[in-house]
Amino acid sequence: MKRKIGILGRLATGLSATALAAGLAGSPALAADHAGAGGGRMGGGLRRALASLDLSQDQKDKVKAIVAAEKPAIQSLREGMRADASELKSLASAQSADPAAIGAAFLKVRADREAMKAERQKVLAQIEGLLTPDQRTKLDGYLLALHGRRNF
Repeated sequence: MKRKIGILGRLATGLSATALAAGLAGSPALAADHAGAGGGRMGGGLRRALASLDLSQDQKDKVKAIVAAEKPAIQSLREGMRADASELKSLASAQSADPAAIGAAFLKVRADREAMKAERQKVLAQIEGLLTPDQRTKLDGYLLALHGRRNF
């Protein structure tokens, strides 16, 4: 029995390592020449969606310009989200947790998420404005399939 568990454990470890390597190979940090929205879930999903659309060089250049223009705003929102999430975590794990402070911190985190969602939608709307009707239909289908797998 121990031998079977050992073999299964090594198999699971090998599969996990393979999945991690595949994830890193497709990460925005390692694929810097691809157009994306600055990383994160949307960046990877949007980058793959755009790669499937056969964009012209002019469209690619314009997408890169949109992403570059929005990057400071997204980065600022991301930093604020991290700080607010860290504050919530520390408040919730404190010895004498104050429910009102935790509630206020939670509402900040939720507002941060909504602000990030609005910013992503703004970027997506700008990119969709560059696409042909056929490309827009393909992008909508890709993003719809992505919604089914996780919250985009």
